[in-house]
Amino acid sequence: MSSLKFVFLNFEGCIDRRTWWMGFVLIHLGIASFNFVLSKFMGDDAPFLDGTWPNLVRLLGDRSGWITAVVFLVPQIAINTKRFHDRGMSGWWWLVFLIPFLVATAISISPLGGENYPSPLAGWAQLICGLTAMWTFITLGFLPSKYAK
Repeated sequence: MSSLKFVFLNFEGCIDRRTWWMGFVLIHLGIASFNFVLSKFMGDDAPFLDGTWPNLVRLLGDRSGWITAVVFLVPQIAINTKRFHDRGMSGWWWLVFLIPFLVATAISISPLGGENYPSPLAGWAQLICGLTAMWTFITLGFLPSKYAK
């Protein structure tokens, strides 16, 4: 595996599918651990304690969720950008997922989305976010490299 600095902090070059999966798993283990510890330290609701997966609104509604998202944003964009390069695509394709995610999150936590009874607008935004997330995940995690090695 390439150096960690290259994989998680550099936006140039390519990484193969195997390296992307390793980075993906490490980042998400880091997110879960960091957010758990930070939420306990800050007094926010710690996710997963009641045995359920928190929804996006509850997780990002906490201060610890926002801090965690910001801390892990650069490594996520770095590995995804390099994997898009490996697929023969521009790294800017990452915005196909990021923009709908940010819009869906903004709608969900705004008065437009409602807290207990999400509006149809929030539902559509989350559906579009989910579809773009599936496209991104399949493209990066399962499709082969465009460059034969």
